[in-house]
Amino acid sequence: MDLDHVRLKVLSESDIIFSKNDEVLPDILNGVPRSVVGTEFNLQLWLFYFFGSFPALVLNQIFIRLIAFIGMYRLLRRHFVSPDNYLVIVGVSTTFALLPFLSILGITVAGQPLALDAFLAIRKSQSRWGDWLGIFLIPFYSSVVHSFSFFLLLMGVLWLCDGGFRR
Repeated sequence: MDLDHVRLKVLSESDIIFSKNDEVLPDILNGVPRSVVGTEFNLQLWLFYFFGSFPALVLNQIFIRLIAFIGMYRLLRRHFVSPDNYLVIVGVSTTFALLPFLSILGITVAGQPLALDAFLAIRKSQSRWGDWLGIFLIPFYSSVVHSFSFFLLLMGVLWLCDGGFRR
């Protein structure tokens, strides 16, 4: 386990998961405020809480790879590559899923194809409930400040330049 995951382990083993932000977590650096270790609505925290350290790390890697594969597969199949080129879609999706993602960030990078697919489907008025659910759930398993803020900024700029995603 790397040092980034220690905060999740310590928080999951403490009794202050849902406490106030100024509550002191004594096991890190002789006591830090609860607000330093992140939100209680993070899926990785709950993996550590329910499964322990090593199973949580393994499940986290499985979820990241699975979401990366599904997101790239959906993006390519629905928007960029003809469904007849099945081997290209599966090959690119598998290659993307095998990239070395930083696991502490969750699906921050691995979930971007899924988010782009959802936004493009909404733009084309072909969205389904799964697209909206994906957009809603991505912040609970990613770090918005690391890359999704730039992704959302780009989507906003494209929306404004396109006249509000004209149909």
